[in-house]
Amino acid sequence: MSKNVKLKSLLEGYAWERNSRDFGKPLPTLEDIQKAHQAKTLAEAAPVKLKLGQMYQVLDLGMNEWNDEYEYLGFDTNSREYMFKAFEGAGGDNFQFVGVTKDDLASSVREGLM
Repeated sequence: MSKNVKLKSLLEGYAWERNSRDFGKPLPTLEDIQKAHQAKTLAEAAPVKLKLGQMYQVLDLGMNEWNDEYEYLGFDTNSREYMFKAFEGAGGDNFQFVGVTKDDLASSVREGLM
C-alpha cells in the first residue's frame, strides 16, 4: 500500500469518525486536521488569559523575589510552558528567557506595574 493510499485512508476514517460527513462535502485535508489539533491543544493549555507582548512580573523561585518587565512571548507547545523574555544588563543587549508551567502560572506570574 502506498503512502498516499494510507494517508487517504486515515483521512477518510477521521472524516467519518469525527464528522457525520454529508454527501459531496470534501474530505478534510491534513492541514485542516493539524490546525484543529493545534487550536485544541492551545485552548487546553492556556486557561489563564495572558496577552502577547504585555509586560508581567515573574517570580524568581531561587531568590524568592518578583522580577519586573517580562514580556509574554506565548505558549511553547514543545516544553508545555508559558514563555517570557526580559532584557538583562545595562545596554539591553542580553535577554533572559523564563518558562512557567501551567501549574505554577497562578502563583508565579502577575501583571506588571505600569
